[in-house]
Amino acid sequence: MKRLVAAAALLGMLWVAAALVAARTPFGGWVRSLAFGVRWQDAYVALETAEANLPRDPRERERLLLAWAQLDGAAPEGLPAGPRLHRAGTVARLRYEALDEVGEAYDTWEVRALVPPLPALDDTSGPLGRPGCPAECREALARGGTRLERSGDPGLAPEWVLRMPLGRPLDLPAQPITTHDLLDREPRRLGLQSVREGDHDVLRPAGLRITLLEACEADVRVGSITHLDLEPTVVVPIFRGFRRRWWAQADGCRELLQPPARAEAAPPVPPAPAPPPVPEPTLPEPLPRPTAVSPFVRVSREPGTGFLWLRVDEAALERHGRPLFLEARDVCRYDAAADRWRLVPWSLPSRRLRIRIPPRAAGEAGAEERVALDLPREAGLFRVRWFEADADGGQAAREARLTSGAIPCNDLMLGPSPPGRVAACVPFPDHAEARFVPQPPEECDP
Repeated sequence: MKRLVAAAALLGMLWVAAALVAARTPFGGWVRSLAFGVRWQDAYVALETAEANLPRDPRERERLLLAWAQLDGAAPEGLPAGPRLHRAGTVARLRYEALDEVGEAYDTWEVRALVPPLPALDDTSGPLGRPGCPAECREALARGGTRLERSGDPGLAPEWVLRMPLGRPLDLPAQPITTHDLLDREPRRLGLQSVREGDHDVLRPAGLRITLLEACEADVRVGSITHLDLEPTVVVPIFRGFRRRWWAQADGCRELLQPPARAEAAPPVPPAPAPPPVPEPTLPEPLPRPTAVSPFVRVSREPGTGFLWLRVDEAALERHGRPLFLEARDVCRYDAAADRWRLVPWSLPSRRLRIRIPPRAAGEAGAEERVALDLPREAGLFRVRWFEADADGGQAAREARLTSGAIPCNDLMLGPSPPGRVAACVPFPDHAEARFVPQPPEECDP
């Protein structure tokens, strides 16, 4: 009798072990999905993030979190010391302000991001199989969840965001910065550039200001389901294997995770007589000083060659919702041999380039930004001036001194500038030199 009991116990243990092993196979996943439906897991655990593997000791965990954050960049000035104010899985809405040399904001934008971020949500080699949104996913989203296709990029270390108090502006030093709203296809990049202001050059932006506007703690989960994969092109179903699909979703914070509301289309009305054409805005002469009108065109650098374009800021133009009028005033190149600024021939005043740039149609969202002006594809130091206007009467003159080429200068610390000259990097095809160059004149030599 004892032998029978021992044998039964051993057989039961073997069945349990076999069930545990089978549960980790695709067949086991299919049986579990068939019996229990969607399998839900905490997203930070399911995707094997560092957040789920922090030390248990609070002091060691705090030391490790701060060390990781310092690797991503210094904390904003004025950030109070202390632990996290928001838990992992927070959807943060941040406002950035680009500041000029007197501390005034000349550009403002907002970005939403999940902090800490999840790994790439389209990674098919991850631990859960192939991402997607099967019928079970759509049902879960219909009950109030929001599918996450990306985490977004808040522009600074996510750890600092989790420690930021609400509504308190904090300062960042002048630096290039990239942010990516979790609902936008493309990131937003802001680089450093030297801008002519009166009789001297200034760095833009001279600083940044960041404010945490909202912090919503969401329940971030991963749902996974396993289905039979059958051959769809034959009359008799042929088994091809098991297909496991998964998706990440956030429960809660629905208003913060929705795209901006668009005005509903008005009901159709009988056609009215066409209004008289609206005259294009008159561009004033002489060139006005730069104003605080939001820019619609930004400088972009080609990877590898370092050559430059003026590209349309599609997101800013879409928010404005009206066409932009752009006129290239002049492009001057510094002639190192003659130590003079020369006008690029195509940009002579009699051949000014003026274009109208409308917002993109709805079907073109996500495409590459349009080129507004293709600058000379050669290494050199350029002074570019252009003028922007819109149909609402907004006007702004832009001016920038730009270095084109693949080789940058390592150091511009040349000491005090002689009268009438400024320190600049002068690129050549095979090297770059830091030197004092003349101030660009109002009108460059032909």
